[in-house]
Amino acid sequence: MFIELAQALKKVQPPSAVPGEISHEVSSFHPTQLQTAMDVLWEYARRRAVPVAVQINDAGIGGHKALPPEQSDLTLEGTSLRDELLRVLYPRGAFGDLGAEMLVKALREMLTIDDLTTPPPWLWNHLIYGYMIENTRIIEIFSKVMYDILHGERLGAISADGHRWARATEELFFRNQGFSFISSMQSSLRPDPGATRRNAYYRMFAMDLNHGTKDNSPYPYDKGDANNKEFVATLESLLGEIWRGYMNATNVSGPNTTDDAIIADLALQLQEMLNERRIKGNLTREEFVAVSTAAWFHLTVESPDAPIIIDLKAEATTSEERLRRVAERVGLAPHSKSRSLFALAKPLSRLLSEIEQGTYSDSGAVRPLYDPKEPGEVTKDTLSIINHWAVATGKNLKATPVMSAR
Repeated sequence: MFIELAQALKKVQPPSAVPGEISHEVSSFHPTQLQTAMDVLWEYARRRAVPVAVQINDAGIGGHKALPPEQSDLTLEGTSLRDELLRVLYPRGAFGDLGAEMLVKALREMLTIDDLTTPPPWLWNHLIYGYMIENTRIIEIFSKVMYDILHGERLGAISADGHRWARATEELFFRNQGFSFISSMQSSLRPDPGATRRNAYYRMFAMDLNHGTKDNSPYPYDKGDANNKEFVATLESLLGEIWRGYMNATNVSGPNTTDDAIIADLALQLQEMLNERRIKGNLTREEFVAVSTAAWFHLTVESPDAPIIIDLKAEATTSEERLRRVAERVGLAPHSKSRSLFALAKPLSRLLSEIEQGTYSDSGAVRPLYDPKEPGEVTKDTLSIINHWAVATGKNLKATPVMSAR
């Protein structure tokens, strides 16, 4: 959600910002404001089938009244948060004017849609996004950055903006939060956030991360009693069939072996197994927190002018190179295929979100997955996934596909 929030902030940022002012970047906000923003998005997604409006204005915090959004620039529709949480976003609240009004406007930008009954995959990415980003070792690398910042001066002088980023990072992802924010899953029952994320990845995809503990031992975590052990094989079969469809669609002669029914059946198998793990809300909160954690660090290396990137002298032209230079500063190595892991994260998230909603579970709806004559965003996504999956895993999906059977 943090990448989407950053994009929304750019849209609502006034064009005449005064040079030298605190920028309205994500890490410039108070940690409690960011935690509250996460709660707003969570509550909105959970309640949007029965939207209510909550108004924040000069008179204070409005109750749960149905107020039209045009009555105030600070109306958050579709939320039903407690007043004490909403006060955190109030521009004249406890933390002063830290751009809270800008944050609320950005949240409104994120929540502006026409169809309030449609599931909101755009509010946060699919769990596969967290898995791909975390496989780069980005969280371990920035954990070491945080340790070095907090325990000495190994990394040199850190700027005021860099310390602001570090404070937000520690508060959001490395502190056992006492207050009941949606992000505070760490407890005596789940003391290790890393183990909680790995548990979610394994249950949903039957895949572990490609790195273990700091001493390269297997990472200890509970894998649960149910998982989608056929996920990888089914996904690879689907991608192989999509590639077959793409190649056949470009042929001008010879047999056409594309089978839309097989593609739809494989998509349906994925839909059923993924939805099985989500019965009655299972793994939804874990997904939200995992992808939000991944997005925070992904945003850090995706932004060439991120304060901590500049402080660490890790400027570069790509996310993977920035991550490599940060990793060098703390004596760690990122995954050698980080470029492809970064490239897989968003398109694979979009594809699995659509598959879960049943978009391609009918043979009449699958052509956009491989159409070379009118290649839309979906075809571009699938081709990118096929190429980068091969690089990241070593599995050539362009070879003759092996059809999956139920």
